[in-house]
Amino acid sequence: MDIDPLATLKELKATNLRFDHLVRGPSPTLLGEAKVWRQSPFMDVTGGLDGYLMRASKSGRSNFSQARRRGRRAAESLGELHFEADSRSHALLDQIIDLKCAQYVASGAPNFFSDEKRRQLLHHLLDRREDDFSGLLSAVHCGNRLVAGHFGLRSEGVAHWWFPVYDPELAHLAPGWILLRELVAAAPGLGIRRLDLGRGDDEYKRRAMTGSEEVGEGFVSASRAARTAFRMRAGARELVRASGVAPRVRGRLRNIRGLGT
Repeated sequence: MDIDPLATLKELKATNLRFDHLVRGPSPTLLGEAKVWRQSPFMDVTGGLDGYLMRASKSGRSNFSQARRRGRRAAESLGELHFEADSRSHALLDQIIDLKCAQYVASGAPNFFSDEKRRQLLHHLLDRREDDFSGLLSAVHCGNRLVAGHFGLRSEGVAHWWFPVYDPELAHLAPGWILLRELVAAAPGLGIRRLDLGRGDDEYKRRAMTGSEEVGEGFVSASRAARTAFRMRAGARELVRASGVAPRVRGRLRNIRGLGT
């Protein structure tokens, strides 16, 4: 089914639409609006932990092995480790969002949740319980302490890694890796075969991935000035990515999106 971007904007009563994870599909018109294409890593988790480890890189297997040992250390010092794969708790979601906000502030990055409507959106998505679309809230606790958590989306057998966060006081335990390992182990029970990590050069994605897919970024607007401004910003970002500044930028992003040390 082809999608007319401008007609869609009119129907939604929106002025513009920005996207950055468009997969190649049956809409050539929308594909034509994608101006930048990048690789988006994913993890094939068919068969759960055993299946993933058969396909993982040496680095991925090593990090999962370390996560198992660090999980035991966390349990010894903080209390029994328990994992919620698919929680419906709105209180837990608020706790994860609050941790994410603190992470944005500590890193100096713009706070995605400064607009309260975005918090409300995640709560709305948490209540969606359909086979082809739902929110996915997961968390690792040791005793009563939240060690790491994540809110993402899922559609049938695919889960999308969206908002991971961990207790910064426990960064030495790499709690995000503990969370990721637990989620992979729980994947068969959730009916998940693939975990999309989202595009980006984060080190943990390169270590954990088993493959990648090309996704497109673009901007749709009836305003020529707005389209030109987007192309200029996109071009500037590509120049930064190709320059010597890129490693420092990636280091900052690891503080926002990473899995701990």
